[in-house]
Amino acid sequence: MRADDARKLSHETLEEVRKRAVARVQAGESPEVVGGVSFSTHMMPLKVMVDYISQSIKCKTMIIGIQPKVLKFGSIPSKGVINSAKEVAKTILEIL
Repeated sequence: MRADDARKLSHETLEEVRKRAVARVQAGESPEVVGGVSFSTHMMPLKVMVDYISQSIKCKTMIIGIQPKVLKFGSIPSKGVINSAKEVAKTILEIL
């Protein structure tokens, strides 16, 4: 792990960094300027995201994915994706 790896920071520190970054963007600064680079959870390893969510809200976390046929940015979800999402939501509600 690199010396400047953010995973070494406490949850409280990371939360404060996030709040300050959001405030700067809301004040009109470019996200690229605030963060130094653009940020996307699509570039983040799933394990890092799941660990962060689990620690942040103190719960077990599961990721459920639906593979779309079209991955083009800005494309609308296909009927198949919409139907699959509805089926997943229905199943989760039945389990809960």
